[in-house]
Amino acid sequence: MSGFNEILTSISSLSKISFSVRKYVDFQKNKYVRKALIDIMNDKEFFKKLLFPSSTDLHIRTICPICGLGKKNIDKLQESHNSSEIKLEGYCPIHGNYEIIVNENNDEYVDINTQFRDLTKGVAMIEEDKKENTLTIMLDGGDWSGIWAQRMHTEGLVRLGFKEFPIRFFAPVILDWSGAKFSKSLYLKNDAYKNINSAFINYNNFINFYGLDGINKLWSEVKSWIDEPKKFFRNYSIDYFQDVMEGNCCE
Repeated sequence: MSGFNEILTSISSLSKISFSVRKYVDFQKNKYVRKALIDIMNDKEFFKKLLFPSSTDLHIRTICPICGLGKKNIDKLQESHNSSEIKLEGYCPIHGNYEIIVNENNDEYVDINTQFRDLTKGVAMIEEDKKENTLTIMLDGGDWSGIWAQRMHTEGLVRLGFKEFPIRFFAPVILDWSGAKFSKSLYLKNDAYKNINSAFINYNNFINFYGLDGINKLWSEVKSWIDEPKKFFRNYSIDYFQDVMEGNCCE
């Protein structure tokens, strides 16, 4: 998290807006998240088709309560549920079988994947806004827009009984040389980005190349998207940002 914290601290200083970070381990303890998780599991057939149409089950995982070992794909995880709790039975190769109980008020660790988590995040934000009298805005990349937001998120919230939804903005997608989304997965395999300026591959490289002045330039660029909304509703290439850094960018 060190790189993210440095970026957030820099942006906080530029924007004069404070920030805080909630880790997933704390997010999953939220009583609204856990209530949504139980409600979704109790309407399992509907949410399987909505969130995972190509899969045979909802994606829910846990970890060994003794050693913390877990797998992304848990073949031996068994679950049972009722209106107030979920019981998960898993297997650890070191400590054998274990059982986890998930209800609104406990904090036993449970993991859910992207679609599942996105829906429970919406529930938590709606409920927390009502309790705290706040306005929450969800900001995601543009690749989450369209059918994802309209069907998986909104239709899921409607099914859970909600009539109001979090305000949601979608930032421009950053594209690679091929016009595809600049991808962490591709970066991590097969030297897919070996011909891209390494300053844009990770935060440390960026700071080594451009220093904190680079953050200031990015801030000015992104701020212009808000000042001129037409700039916000489009995508940008890595080459575009290289021109921004080198002062060659034009309208």
